[in-house]
Amino acid sequence: MYISLNWLSDFVDIDGLGAEIVAERLTVGCAEVENVIPREIPADRAFVARIVEVSPSASDPEIRHLTLDVGERGSVTLATRCVLGPGRQVAWAPESVRSEKKVPRISDPFTQGLLVSMLELGLAEDESPIICPDDARPGTPLSQWLPATDTLIEIDNKSVTHRPDLWGHYGFARELSAILQRPLRP
Repeated sequence: MYISLNWLSDFVDIDGLGAEIVAERLTVGCAEVENVIPREIPADRAFVARIVEVSPSASDPEIRHLTLDVGERGSVTLATRCVLGPGRQVAWAPESVRSEKKVPRISDPFTQGLLVSMLELGLAEDESPIICPDDARPGTPLSQWLPATDTLIEIDNKSVTHRPDLWGHYGFARELSAILQRPLRP
């Protein structure tokens, strides 16, 4: 299980503590930390895009062609297996944002870029596209909402098997709040 320090800091004040100190306190207080992994998040290479039109592919019934409004960059078309409708806001990149993650792509001559997933940003193993806020302006870089770096704390799964209260970020924030004697935010 991976815990993001950026997400933990939404719920409990960890200012002034390094990732190693947080990891040590969690290990001593509630669950064994296996690894501390610094991450760069390439969110500056991905942008908000509004789906304007969805049309089926003539060659494959599972594939849809999306026309996206990407702000000042104009409009682009890409092929996807995702089921998304017009008006949705998604993360789009003109090219892959994370080369070490091999996400299967659809080979289609009309594709201009790709929908960005949490997997490509190195934030989760989820391959579904990132859905952006409805009020976001197309063409806005994702870096407006996502920080440039994060640190992931890898927790040993055996440590939390019988602790369902620790099966998410808020559970770890609650524990860390008690360990550090700092307030827990909703």
